[in-house]
Amino acid sequence: MHQSNLAIGYVETRRADFPESKFTLVFLALPGESYELELTYNYDREEPYDLGNAYGHIALGVEDLEAKYKELSDKGYEVTELKGLNQVVII
Repeated sequence: MHQSNLAIGYVETRRADFPESKFTLVFLALPGESYELELTYNYDREEPYDLGNAYGHIALGVEDLEAKYKELSDKGYEVTELKGLNQVVII
């Protein structure tokens, strides 16, 4: 079992490799939480992804976006510049 920590607080709980189908599933969870986030890594693709066959992003909520941005930047992670984010949506 992989236990690598990620910048956003998730920990890899398990993974399943399917080399014959050329993909790997990686399961992530926040410590103390019961739900998991499943990521699929498709390797050896010869064509780029097209709409309809893959997700373009994953969105996560944080209490203080500017503080999280600074924390990750200070740790040396490449973080997209904050701009044009003037509304908060709570779902």
